[in-house]
Amino acid sequence: MATLVSDIIPTSTAFSPGHVTGIFDPAGAEHKDILSKGSTGAGFSIYNGIITIAKAFEAKTNGYNISIDGIQVQKAPVSSYIAEYYLGLIDKPIFLQITHITEIPIGYGLGSSGAAALSLSYALNNLLKVGLSKMEAAQVAHCADISCKTGLGTVAALYSGGYEIRLRPGAPGKGLMLRKDLDEYVATILCISPLSTKTILSNRLMKISDKNSCSSELLNRLKSMDDINGFLDASFDFADALGLTSGVCKGPIKAMKSEGFKCSVALFGETVFTIIRRERAKDVRSCLNQFHGMLIETSIDSTGARMICECKYAN
Repeated sequence: MATLVSDIIPTSTAFSPGHVTGIFDPAGAEHKDILSKGSTGAGFSIYNGIITIAKAFEAKTNGYNISIDGIQVQKAPVSSYIAEYYLGLIDKPIFLQITHITEIPIGYGLGSSGAAALSLSYALNNLLKVGLSKMEAAQVAHCADISCKTGLGTVAALYSGGYEIRLRPGAPGKGLMLRKDLDEYVATILCISPLSTKTILSNRLMKISDKNSCSSELLNRLKSMDDINGFLDASFDFADALGLTSGVCKGPIKAMKSEGFKCSVALFGETVFTIIRRERAKDVRSCLNQFHGMLIETSIDSTGARMICECKYAN
């Protein structure tokens, strides 16, 4: 039976943006050091993401529950990993109430697992007064995402925000990337059908590894952070090489290209996306409105994951 830690329930709230990966090379997937595991690639963070609220209650034994958009869930491996890690760092038993509020659909290649991990790690680090730095808390999230096979580089991108080219695999503080703010652009994203990143990373990693030379070559083409069209072209070529531009994505891609818009498919989901200057966003919406799916128009997030409301009560 959990009781309140105090009359005012200690609460911390954090946010992580979502993310779209356009090019992916699991160059560091087999590294022995989990903090050095990950991928090289390129993508961008989006203003829509995941808000995580964490509350602490006194209890006889450690425990937690997790809800997503008001529904308590039994299986949330990434969030469970984070919760158990932080509970292992404190001396007295605590019951955690964890709430994820999603602004992005889950399973469509928008980085929901990494965003949940990073926002929860920030919230619990603050709530439980563990004292990790922002980078160290992000490294905990990276380990969760890697261990649960729900991502191979998303957390590092979400930590920094903006448009990024990841040059060396690894967690924040271990990997190496270039980044740029894209305040004058918006992302238009059509989420058609979900895919399981865990299934892809478990069963298709060898096939993706076979495309390493392709992805490395495409990444080498991205010499300038200002070449957004180059990123979209390289992303499309990679998605096409993996066979992701056919099926339900084929129609929206054809429609976009017929109107002169460059686009690609998010890794990994049946999700078509483009980055466009704000003044052209209306034209892109008109092009994609005819197709089934969830249409999202969002700014590029330049800040990265952050605290929204810090806990001011000691445990």
